Amino acid sequence: MQPAYPTTEDLSIAVWLKRFAAVLPAYAAKYQIAEAEAHALQRAEEGFLNGMSEQITRVMQAILRLAGPAGGSWPPSAVPYPPLMRALPRQATMLSYRILSHSAYDPADGCALGLESPIY
Repeated sequence: MQPAYPTTEDLSIAVWLKRFAAVLPAYAAKYQIAEAEAHALQRAEEGFLNGMSEQITRVMQAILRLAGPAGGSWPPSAVPYPPLMRALPRQATMLSYRILSHSAYDPADGCALGLESPIY
């Protein structure tokens, strides 16, 4: 079961997803990804970040209520975990696997897309 609040993993996924979605259209043609698919990922990523922001706000409100004089319950049951929050990272991961397994794959592209880390 997915948590009803953002975890550290969610936040790191959000950072990666933002970078990947921003850069993907520049590499779409090379890796045979439809331009519409790359732009759809960008639009969905915006929704993902908005959902993440809403979750964080609701959790903070629940923490403030918990600390208040009347008390509260934890975890906050009113914080939904929208399907987009689960589906979009999987969709982006599948796209990244398509890129990594493509015959034209270049590690420099992987670094730009956030699929590889540059070696220092």
